[in-house]
Amino acid sequence: MPSPSGAAAAETSGAAIALALRLLAQDVPGGIVLLVSGEDGRAVVEEAWPAVIAAGQPVRMPPGLAADRPVIFDAQTRRLPVGWTEMLGTRPTRFAAAPVGARACHLVVASVGDGIVAPAALARWAELIDRLLGREDGTARRIGASRRLAALIDSLPLPLVFVDGRTIEVFLNDRARQLLDMPPGAGSERAVAASLARLVSREGDGQAATLAQNPMASLSFAIDHAGRHFTVESQWIREEEPTGRLWLFHDVTDAHRVARFRDELVSTVSHELRTPLTSILGALTLLGEGKLGSLPEDAATLVDIALRNGRQLLLLVNDLLDLDKAEAQRLDIAPRPSDLSLLLADAIVRARPFAQRHGATVMLDAPYDAPTASVDPDRMLQVAGNLISNAIKFSPEGGRVTVSLARHAGGWRIGVTDEGPGVPPAFRDQLFTRFARGEQRPRGGTTGTGLGLAISKAIVEAHGGTIALDAQAGPGATFHVDLPAAEEARGGQEADTTDTGWRALPGAMR
Repeated sequence: MPSPSGAAAAETSGAAIALALRLLAQDVPGGIVLLVSGEDGRAVVEEAWPAVIAAGQPVRMPPGLAADRPVIFDAQTRRLPVGWTEMLGTRPTRFAAAPVGARACHLVVASVGDGIVAPAALARWAELIDRLLGREDGTARRIGASRRLAALIDSLPLPLVFVDGRTIEVFLNDRARQLLDMPPGAGSERAVAASLARLVSREGDGQAATLAQNPMASLSFAIDHAGRHFTVESQWIREEEPTGRLWLFHDVTDAHRVARFRDELVSTVSHELRTPLTSILGALTLLGEGKLGSLPEDAATLVDIALRNGRQLLLLVNDLLDLDKAEAQRLDIAPRPSDLSLLLADAIVRARPFAQRHGATVMLDAPYDAPTASVDPDRMLQVAGNLISNAIKFSPEGGRVTVSLARHAGGWRIGVTDEGPGVPPAFRDQLFTRFARGEQRPRGGTTGTGLGLAISKAIVEAHGGTIALDAQAGPGATFHVDLPAAEEARGGQEADTTDTGWRALPGAMR
């Protein structure tokens, strides 16, 4: 196939092409979308999003990808050029590609997760790219930036508004007009701006003030319109061209309905399980303690296994009920002034058997005086226990987990640090959601329910604090819990935090 003409190659760097790739990339989180020219093994990048490879750079295409029809294949079953893993930071899982018109160009999508663009949908995107490249009936033509953007936005299946920051032009498609309650012909810049301002003010949950203070801030909120649920994302495009604000409206009605049904089902099942499960555990406890007579050795072993698994199931049910209460803002919290050093020491001692099984050492670095915060000690023990057990699970053999306590921003900061592999960047946004479990497995195969961090977040926020992963710390993972100090501690002299030392509690040693 011949190489694309110089005019066509120049068009690929246009604003519309870059915006099209960016929009397509939203369907493959963590992946990459490329427009390449050339054939298998000798391709050159024309545009990429994210920009992990520059335009003009050569890229080796997997064999068979640059075909004359849309293709899709599982990357796990093929040998791939190493450059793809370097670009993405991990091995791709699937590839899809479609030819762009009659050119020696291809639109390529590499995915690192479950999502991928279907061949038919990718072919439509390739057709749009072909239009935007400025070729019609084989005759090269140049389209102005405004017309290219208008063509792109009109062709998209989702409501979209783009406000150009330089030309002060507004581009929106028919779906966006319907969502903004704007009849055809009422698309003046003033009318669109007023409609968007009303939307942010009415549904933006206070983000109108954020936008007023920082016109280039990114926004994200949810709206209900005509019985449908939408998530709204707005961000300032900082490219050389275009420059302006992009508004995207994602229809999540079906996902919202499924999530609500799932949550109601989980809540109902958890409530229905708790009472009979408690009765079963009570009966098994009586049998195990010999209250109804001694049991044969084999029977006693079976009762012990049933008790341990039943208690684990009850913990899961209680976790689900705690999350249900937290989402309804009914989480039971009974705060009182508590010594945080003693509380953390208690959590470490309780984790001793688990640390011994995993060959890990848990250390405490805290002030020797009595740092006080107004917390529910049982609930904060639950938070500390979740963080410590996670750190132990991901620690290497002989690894050390450090639990620290220090003054921070007028309150206290609890830190839990391990020497494990750390949290993959692609998983960090899901850390504190229910049932969140990444692909990375703990050493020894010990897996949890994926509820611990979600519950910890709810408990900490109920105390007026925050919990977060320190993305800058490493190697390993570091979680911070920031808590306000108790009123008594704030009113008195600040604690001297210089008198600290490494202490390996006897109960936590290997």
